[in-house]
Amino acid sequence: LPAGEEILSQFSPPSEPIASFGKVLGDRRTLYKYLNPAITGLITMSRGTEQPSCGLYVVDGGKGSVLYHATLPSVSGACNIKATMAENWLLYTYYDDEVSSAVQAKGYRAVSVEFYEGKQINDKTRR
Repeated sequence: LPAGEEILSQFSPPSEPIASFGKVLGDRRTLYKYLNPAITGLITMSRGTEQPSCGLYVVDGGKGSVLYHATLPSVSGACNIKATMAENWLLYTYYDDEVSSAVQAKGYRAVSVEFYEGKQINDKTRR
């Protein structure tokens, strides 16, 4: 993690049976799920700058590589991020109090991320 960033909480996907090992697309190609038992999520806060910010990391605990990173706004100096994982799926919510356009308003945002193996469809890298 960068200097000045502290870990607020950690989360991991539960150990439960896998529903399926891939997602079959309409043209019969397959996306294979990234099912790593060492995957973990971290919620962080950076206090070293004028405007504190929050971070969400998904890390491969075995290799130490960062699989996903998002920098999120801090509201009143606090990180109110809720995150959960299941199989290869990450879901997190946060409050955004900035209005960047006439269409976008303040409010809660929900983000969904799916992790798959390989760089292309039908590319299975593990097992």
